[in-house]
Amino acid sequence: MTTSGNSFFRPSDNELLRGAMRTVSERIGIEVMLGGLVDRGALTLTEFVGTSTRSLVNAKLYSGVGIGGSVMRLGKPVSVAEYATSNEITHHYDLAVEAEGLRAVVGIPVVVNGVVRSVFYCASRSLINLGDRLQTHLADYAAKIAREVEIRDEVDRRVSMLRIATQSTAITKIEAARAESLRHAFAKLREIARTVDDPELAARIADVSAGLKQFGPVPAHETPLLSARELDVVSLVALGCSNAEIATRLSIQVVTVKKYLQHAMQKLAARRRLEAVVTARSLGLIP
Repeated sequence: MTTSGNSFFRPSDNELLRGAMRTVSERIGIEVMLGGLVDRGALTLTEFVGTSTRSLVNAKLYSGVGIGGSVMRLGKPVSVAEYATSNEITHHYDLAVEAEGLRAVVGIPVVVNGVVRSVFYCASRSLINLGDRLQTHLADYAAKIAREVEIRDEVDRRVSMLRIATQSTAITKIEAARAESLRHAFAKLREIARTVDDPELAARIADVSAGLKQFGPVPAHETPLLSARELDVVSLVALGCSNAEIATRLSIQVVTVKKYLQHAMQKLAARRRLEAVVTARSLGLIP
C-alpha cells in the first residue's frame, strides 16, 4: 500500500493488514483468511491465517482475474458460495484453491481515496453463509485499515514536502546568520545610546536601532516544552505509527499513549496528529 518514497520511515503496511486479518479471524470466527497489497495493478498474496499449504503464497492476481481481480476491478466485495462451481469468476487458481479445500469465499477491498490498495479474503472449507451481514462487518474492518493507510500517506506527503524544503538549507543558514548579526547590532546600539551623555545623539541612535526592527524576522511564539515521553509519542506519530504500535514500542498502554499525545497536541496548539508533527518539526523539537 506504500506509494511514496518514504518507505524506510513508514511502518509496514503488510503488518497492518496481517494484524487486521488476525483480529477479524479471532472476533468473527473466520476459518481461513488470506490477503495482500495491491501494487502497480497487481495483488500479491502474502498474508495468511489458517491455511494448511503454501499453494497460494505470493500468487499474483490482476484486474478481472479470480475473486481478487474482480474485487480490484469493481472496488467492492465479491463473494461465491461454492468456489469450484461458480460462474461469476475466472478459475485461474483452481488447483491452489482446491489444495486448501476452500469453498465459500468472499474478497474485501481496502479502498483509499477511490483506489483499491489491498484485498483480504475470508474463506471456509465448508458451505457457510457469507451474506450481507458478514460483509458489512468485514467492510467496517476494511474501512479502519483504509483510514490508517490514509494517515500514513499524509505523513509521507508531509515528509516529502519537508525534504523539498531542506534544499534551501544553505540559504536559510545565511539568513539566520544575518538575523543574528542584526540582533547584535540592535542590542549594541541600544547599549551605546544608554552611555551617551548628549540626549539628542542618544535619541538619534535610538531611532536608528528602532529602524533595524523592520529587517528582522517575525517573532516566533515561545517554543513549548514537551516531556520526554511526549516527544517519544510525537516522534513515533511522525513515522506513521498507530496508537497501538506506539504502545507496543514504548511498552505502555494505548490509553497512556492517547494521554501523552493529547498533552503534546495541547502544548503545540494542534488539533490533529499530523498538525502536531508538523509543528514539532518546525520548532526543532523532532528531526
